[in-house]
Amino acid sequence: MSALRLFLTYSQTGDRAALELARQLLLDLQAAGAQVVTPKDARAGQQFIRYLQGELPRCQYVLMVQTSYALTCPQLQTTIGMALQMYARHQLRGIWRLLAQPSLEMEEQPSWSPVRTIDASQNYAQARTRLLAELGLTAHKAHTHFL
Repeated sequence: MSALRLFLTYSQTGDRAALELARQLLLDLQAAGAQVVTPKDARAGQQFIRYLQGELPRCQYVLMVQTSYALTCPQLQTTIGMALQMYARHQLRGIWRLLAQPSLEMEEQPSWSPVRTIDASQNYAQARTRLLAELGLTAHKAHTHFL
């Protein structure tokens, strides 16, 4: 059986909360046996879209670490837009967002109705355990150093 393949998107600059949560989540997902793809090596513009077109169809889930800053990130918006289209065509099993900070701005956007939400802003360990269970991954392999 092949490993679960996930696409993890987050704001890579200017957003320390998202970056720290994403780094820890990446380690925990890998420890639980998932293969995790991130946009860290992709470039902007058309190169990024080609990167997504090549990677997203090979993933079962898209995970987004969400902050107020991340919502303004064009790459994150493009990723979620493509993921929503793929989900509507049954090409993805699901889309998850993990809230890295509490805020009224984190309310669900109407077009994001299929996106499932986990609040990781107050208790990362609990959020991680819930996500791993929902994804069918073994939580006992995961470790956390996130505060």
